[in-house]
Amino acid sequence: FAFLSAKAQITDSTIVEPPSFKESSLKQFVLPTALIGTGLLTIGDRPYFSSQDTYNYLQKRWPNAHTRADDITFIVPVVTVYGLNALGIKGKHGFLERTLLFALSATLANSISLSLKHNVNYLRPDGSEFNSFPSGHTTNAFVASEFMHQEYKSLCPWYSVYAYSFSIATGSMRLVNNRHWMSDVLVGAGLGMISTKAVYLAYPSVKRGIKKRVLRREL
Repeated sequence: FAFLSAKAQITDSTIVEPPSFKESSLKQFVLPTALIGTGLLTIGDRPYFSSQDTYNYLQKRWPNAHTRADDITFIVPVVTVYGLNALGIKGKHGFLERTLLFALSATLANSISLSLKHNVNYLRPDGSEFNSFPSGHTTNAFVASEFMHQEYKSLCPWYSVYAYSFSIATGSMRLVNNRHWMSDVLVGAGLGMISTKAVYLAYPSVKRGIKKRVLRREL
């Protein structure tokens, strides 16, 4: 019976604990890395399709477009996550862990974004300021959508589609509003995704390390 009990515990642990190789998988970083790479390759006016080409097209199509909806859409996925949990549709983490993960993701992404803004000094397409690169709105929008994706991806893929529709809309409106170049938006999107994915990827290992230290102190 002891053998059967031990075997059952091993089986249960393999069900509860995800394989370690999944935690260290780098495949999830392919898309955001591609977005950043594409953004860097399309800065300015290039022989191939570039940020300048996008700017010219949008100015011809919607020369006087302006909306402030992008000041709201970027945060909608975060509000939705807390709303769903309040309604009993639970995500991956409880309130405290979820809040910590979002705060760490946003802090990491914005630290990098603000550093780039102040050091690159790229002029906005509307000529207003030298802090265009990368797009802060888009960075935060993709932190928010990736946050919801991480919390609900195992429950239903449509939650992820819902979340990313708002971040894509936010980035698109930054272009139409003439506040950012295409390169700003693409790099901001990749930065937001990478920061959040990195925090979620590292969190289980950090959490286990903290628990081990606490147990050692108690012993």
